[in-house]
Amino acid sequence: MEAMDKVEIVAQYLAGEMTSEEQVRFLEELAQDQALQEELSLQQDFAIALKNERNKALKSELLAYAEQKAGSNYSWYYGIAAGVSIVIVGLMAFLYLSGSSSNEALFSANFEPYPYVFTTRLSGNGSAASEAYKNGDFSTAIQLFEKQPMSDTVQFYLGIAYAQTGNLESASARLEQIAPSSIFIPQKNWYLGLIYLQSGDKEGAIAMFSKITEKDYKFIEAQALLGQLEN
Repeated sequence: MEAMDKVEIVAQYLAGEMTSEEQVRFLEELAQDQALQEELSLQQDFAIALKNERNKALKSELLAYAEQKAGSNYSWYYGIAAGVSIVIVGLMAFLYLSGSSSNEALFSANFEPYPYVFTTRLSGNGSAASEAYKNGDFSTAIQLFEKQPMSDTVQFYLGIAYAQTGNLESASARLEQIAPSSIFIPQKNWYLGLIYLQSGDKEGAIAMFSKITEKDYKFIEAQALLGQLEN
């Protein structure tokens, strides 16, 4: 893969412009391509830096606006600055007090079923379970996956299917059983964080999102959620 191709492909991945199949191929290649990993890390760093600069710029614009309105009258200046602070704090308090609805909104905005990428052979009705998952028939997929030997792969997709059907307790139970050495740990951390968030466990969500490193699945999204949850 040419260097320019890597830049464009990583940009498409981070922008969410890939299909499920393209995401799968990208993640498979990412695991084996050091240069692709470095490009992903570089673009993630740039996105975070850009976000921080935008926040600084917004703060500067607000203060400049307040100073312009106040002119040389410092009492007015500090009054406007205090007013801006009160509005911001009030908005944050509103979001905090309406945590259940805001958590639900964050969950809905970020949760999507993980692409179907089985790495282990399924027995018996495994093919039917796989097809049900790929077709979005998660209730049937759950019934069939539950009859399979509980590998990390089956546990992971069961957790996603349970979450998709709204059974967050079973979803978290399945995901929590995934072994620390599993290849699905980065994905597990992301989905468990979302499930904890939806369940009202803010600290649990923060703990999960904090485990997601720069080269992991959904790093930028996790950082954005941490910014909202920790402020």
